[in-house]
Amino acid sequence: MQSVSGKLQIQLIGAQLTRDVKLIGSMNPYVVFRFGDIKKTSAVNEGGGKNPKWCDKIDFQKIKETKINIDVYNMRKLGLFDNDLICSGTLDLCKFTQQYQGYEAIPLYHGSSSAGTLNIQVTFTPDVQQVYQFGQIILQGEAPLDITLRVVSALLTRDTQWFGSMCCYYVATCGDKKHTSTLCNSGKTPQWSDKFNIAKKSDQKFNIEIINQNNKTCVATCVVPHEVLANYQPGVRTLPLSYQGTPAGQLFLEVTYNSYPGDMVAPIYQPLQDYCPEYYDVCPASIPQYPPQQPQYPPQQPQYPPQQPQYPPYQPQYPSQEVQYPPQEVQYPPQEVQYPPQQPQYPPQQSCYAPQYPPAPQDQCSNPYGHYPNLQQQYPQYPPPPPPQY
Repeated sequence: MQSVSGKLQIQLIGAQLTRDVKLIGSMNPYVVFRFGDIKKTSAVNEGGGKNPKWCDKIDFQKIKETKINIDVYNMRKLGLFDNDLICSGTLDLCKFTQQYQGYEAIPLYHGSSSAGTLNIQVTFTPDVQQVYQFGQIILQGEAPLDITLRVVSALLTRDTQWFGSMCCYYVATCGDKKHTSTLCNSGKTPQWSDKFNIAKKSDQKFNIEIINQNNKTCVATCVVPHEVLANYQPGVRTLPLSYQGTPAGQLFLEVTYNSYPGDMVAPIYQPLQDYCPEYYDVCPASIPQYPPQQPQYPPQQPQYPPQQPQYPPYQPQYPSQEVQYPPQEVQYPPQEVQYPPQQPQYPPQQSCYAPQYPPAPQDQCSNPYGHYPNLQQQYPQYPPPPPPQY
């Protein structure tokens, strides 16, 4: 099954134990979770006996792990001997591929014998999940960087020891995870071969601190930017070292990628295509069958129509088209070829016409034409009017 990265939270509720390792009095149980190379311990329920209760919440960052080992111990108050192992169990993580919250009853065993049950509440939130929107699958969230790191060596310019050579080790911190390397007695040129895995997101800080074991002093520190690790190019990175803002040398960090974007994505239940009665009635053999519902998938959406068990038989022959069209008229009346000839000559257009003179007013008898003093100047082609006769 595909491994999906995400945030895993376990809330302890209680346990019903059938094995008692204390002869006198009641046991003081507590729980230890081992998740890869991470170990987390719950609080001690003093006097809880065979029915202890807890209210602890423990968070993990799941990458590719498939199980969590659970051990239940009895705390000895005197501390002279090691704590007694009561029973053990395992939480399977392969079924957590989508958003999940529910109760789990973990069976506990001592050897091959049953030793009780541990009750927990599990909440899993995927970092990146596929979402079906508007006919397309999109990704939401941010997957952490699943990388393996190795600090190859360092070139130090600062020495915190007066006599002899420094014996250095480094502490790498990313979120709530820490890794402490082995000692290297090489002075200013230490070399290491330790490898460790981290799951880093963009909002988490990743620091490396080099410490001199002889006098427990800090030699140099390095803050690794997220962009240096997020380019998905394996190899050795050269990073600057500093101490209180002053350059203190160089650090050589080897990066190996265990997964790439899209490898740890929560799948979704693919919805079937929309119901089309016209399509199904014509070709019932092409109707998709709904697969059986898987328990890890969300419930079927109510907007899907119920599956139709029976369909009408397929009609291979369609009725013939009974549409009669009238016969086409082949003969048309003959085209009139002869038209009356066009008249080429037209009478010339009269451009100038004689103006009409209005009648002279009757009250101007002394000069009947005095009302039109400029008519002869405007129209010289006309003769002057005759003189008046009295």
